Amino acid sequence: MADAAENKLDHRLRALLARARDDTSLLDQEIHVFVRFVGRVEELAEAGARVGSVAGDIATAALRVRELPAFSGSPAVRLVEAAGRLGPNA
Repeated sequence: MADAAENKLDHRLRALLARARDDTSLLDQEIHVFVRFVGRVEELAEAGARVGSVAGDIATAALRVRELPAFSGSPAVRLVEAAGRLGPNA
């Protein structure tokens, strides 16, 4: 993955990609992310994500680990952050 695209990923997603290089079973794992984007939200779907909620220039999305490098390389994507689960024990 190009450095510019990798710099758009938070530390948790960069670590996940590194682990997936050694454990290819992780490549098909679906992950949920927050995305800061520019342009049309449809560009996120065109880049491979399943878009959920949108508020201004922030969207929630789901995609497979294997799709992350191409997705983060999209000109519409500015920042990708892993979405954490919230709950009483979080």
